[in-house]
Amino acid sequence: MRKIFNLLILILLPYSIYSQNGSKLFMRVQYSVTALEDFGKKQTDDWMYLDLGNNESVYYSYFNHIRDSTVQSQKKMGYSAFEIMENIKGTKRGSKDIFLLSSNNKTLNHYAIIIADYYMVTEPVEQIKWITTRETATILNYKCFKATANFRGRDWTAWFTQDIPVSGGPWKLNGLPGLVLKAEDSEKHYTFECMAIGKIDKTLQMSDYSKYSSVSKKEFDMLLYKFKTNPLAVLENKGVTIGVAKDANGRVIDVNQKMKTQYNPIER
Repeated sequence: MRKIFNLLILILLPYSIYSQNGSKLFMRVQYSVTALEDFGKKQTDDWMYLDLGNNESVYYSYFNHIRDSTVQSQKKMGYSAFEIMENIKGTKRGSKDIFLLSSNNKTLNHYAIIIADYYMVTEPVEQIKWITTRETATILNYKCFKATANFRGRDWTAWFTQDIPVSGGPWKLNGLPGLVLKAEDSEKHYTFECMAIGKIDKTLQMSDYSKYSSVSKKEFDMLLYKFKTNPLAVLENKGVTIGVAKDANGRVIDVNQKMKTQYNPIER
């Protein structure tokens, strides 16, 4: 029980990612995202923010930002971990992944959490070999051009507008001569569609970097794959004991099988 409580405390630690140097942010792009990360379940949906600045840009989940803000606020008010868990139980979950892109588009920091372990993956920004076309579409009253590319194992179609001359987009889909307003892979497992664009005047701040362990992308991908495909083994390796679960008829439930996913990563 003590180990489970400690794990709960770790899960409730704030994980907001901000910049160390207080970069100024001037634009926010909101995307509606659908993802089929598990073939055994329905697609999940999320709202992601892309906050653009002169020095850095950050991409993160609106829903998880709200949950995190609630947790931090209630921690300051003296709520216990179990009280906080009860209070946020009905709030929508979002992605815990946060991406911090340097202004020169050369370095991408990916901050992620697996169970209660914090990881940072730094990788050079890959120059996507986009093929641009003259085919157009109108998205949010912006004239957009179509571009295609094979990137990280998927065939992507993106629609970008030169009316907003920012070489940015959702997730890692950058490098076009304008802001990406819509993107999807050929199988429609992952889709990103812009919902709104607005000006902001904010300063990025950074929580403690020290809690994040720097790992290579290969190491992180392996850790995530192990958790997605055999979560019980990962939990037990951390000293977390999962008791015997039974259904309404008293039959033992295979917890590991229940927790496993038919993992369908965005990169493959």
